[in-house]
Amino acid sequence: MAREILGVDIGSKRVKLCVLRNGSIVQTALLDTPENAVRNDSLTAYEAMSSLLREGMKENGIHCRRAALVVPDPDAYMRRLRMPLMTEKQLAVNLPYEFHDVITDNKDHYLYDYAMIDTHGTDENAKEMELMAGAVSKEKIAAYQEMFHHAGMKLVMAAPRQMALVSVLRAFADTCGHGDVALVDLGDSYTRVDLFRDGTYEATRTIDTGVAAIAGAVGDVMNVDPHVARGYLRNDQDQVLESEALANVYNVIAVEIMRAINYYTYENQNNTLEKLYVYGGGSHLKQLVGSIADSLSSLQVVPVDAMDPNAPKELEDQLTSFGIAREAA
Repeated sequence: MAREILGVDIGSKRVKLCVLRNGSIVQTALLDTPENAVRNDSLTAYEAMSSLLREGMKENGIHCRRAALVVPDPDAYMRRLRMPLMTEKQLAVNLPYEFHDVITDNKDHYLYDYAMIDTHGTDENAKEMELMAGAVSKEKIAAYQEMFHHAGMKLVMAAPRQMALVSVLRAFADTCGHGDVALVDLGDSYTRVDLFRDGTYEATRTIDTGVAAIAGAVGDVMNVDPHVARGYLRNDQDQVLESEALANVYNVIAVEIMRAINYYTYENQNNTLEKLYVYGGGSHLKQLVGSIADSLSSLQVVPVDAMDPNAPKELEDQLTSFGIAREAA
């Protein structure tokens, strides 16, 4: 029997579950994140999340016992490095110092990993290596391991979101493995623009406005509390999605995305960027996606499942959970 792997991405409003078998999606589920379990994009209520995972898997008939987790951005550090060519042992010693500007406590309290991108130079004594490196707190990893254990699973991998996205691009390398690719997460608390070149991570721009701001505008227009506003947003109560107040929020998000793309294309004059792939909760709001498309007239703005003929429809909600499961499979 083929081994299954469960990809998990914990968001501020939804927990994404994606089960892979032989590289293909066999089950997915979206769970409502417990109130205040995630703060500033970082999980704080581990026991509540453990209970949610256990009950959510039971309700959705998911029996997988191996899990892979997308580590939230605030809990992980990712950067692209260029260093002198060295052995693995030398790299293990030197890699922590590459994070000295962001890790202010004891460097030994963190786990470090890397993926080689390329080597440069012809002179053996002058060669350099280019790599993608990450660091995450050992304390955080231990907390995640315990959380999954209490949910009846074993955590076999935990990696930053960018690594999950790289895995997605590898899955569809024929169409997205070459040239420049922009993936935009239209999330609840944040909007994130991730840029890749030849399947390798380049940069991220985080925008502190997301679907929550749109829901807040719904509350103001309809004069209702936040919970009711969410329902009105989902159902487009009285065509509230067409209101001027919401259009203003769409425009704020669209303009910031445009600025991120413009900066990238300016810094990379030879870029091949043609499409911007959107995913996440906001990708279901056609008015928001339309506003983004209007701001980026030189690019096609399309759902992420359009990146490849074989891309499953579930990717619009499950992109990172699929990616991390594929990376761990």
